[in-house]
Amino acid sequence: MRPLPRSACPAQRGRTLKRCVAAAAVLVLAACSRRPAAPPQGPLVVIGTDGLEWTLVQEMRAAGRLPAIDAMAREGTAARLSTLAPAYSPRIWTSIATGLEPEQHGILGFVQADQRDAAGQPLLFTSRQRRAKALWDIAGEAGLSSCVVGWWITAPVEEIHGVMVAQTSAPPGSEGAESRKGGLVAGRSGQVWPGDLEERVFARAREAAAELPAREAAILGDASSWPPALRDLAGHSRWSLAADLAYERIALDLLAERGRCDVLLVYVGLPDVLGHRFWRWTRPGDFANPPPPQEVERY
Repeated sequence: MRPLPRSACPAQRGRTLKRCVAAAAVLVLAACSRRPAAPPQGPLVVIGTDGLEWTLVQEMRAAGRLPAIDAMAREGTAARLSTLAPAYSPRIWTSIATGLEPEQHGILGFVQADQRDAAGQPLLFTSRQRRAKALWDIAGEAGLSSCVVGWWITAPVEEIHGVMVAQTSAPPGSEGAESRKGGLVAGRSGQVWPGDLEERVFARAREAAAELPAREAAILGDASSWPPALRDLAGHSRWSLAADLAYERIALDLLAERGRCDVLLVYVGLPDVLGHRFWRWTRPGDFANPPPPQEVERY
């Protein structure tokens, strides 16, 4: 962990990046530059990518595999970010959106330990439990429209100045667990604001679903010949890719409508999901019992 550079977060000097990142991440990553500031020519776009491991990003940049990210890092500001502990996605992404610690904004994890449903299962945290303004609320008060796509803990959607497409979720092992981290679910309410955009949003999601086989093959190759356990790992990643493809298509559709979004926030989760499933073959040295070299080469 390293403190944020003094110039990047002057109001919070002396604090670690852990406390500064939520309030400053958007400004540091999107606005800081070594070049003289120029008037904005379009919306502020914030792409939040879950589990994008920094050491891997650096290696891929050096190999020329991430030209867009490399250009942003060279022309703007790039740094390894600290995080919260425990590193649960709902609390982290709500802290990024609000600039506050979980104890302040109210989203402490995946489920509310003190709240149960009729079957005695803990209830999920939802947007109703967030106790603080998010970036889209603050932008709205300033007269700026926000388009929020797939962000954690946005279901049910809020009536914001702009567009919100909520990430729906369900506890692992529950009915509908295919949407446990994200995605759009037909027939479920509270996913799109304003409501008259729902059909347009779901149409984009259907278009994205048609791309799923080709995009999956581009990422994983031909998994049909893999051993059953590894095929299962690939199959259990498909829902996350489907969600990301939908969010990508929806976000591009909103951006194409001039004046629709002054601020766009879109969440991408597949790197986190694939990391959980395939890190063993990506970084075999991290494991006491690494896989054999022939597996590492293949997977």
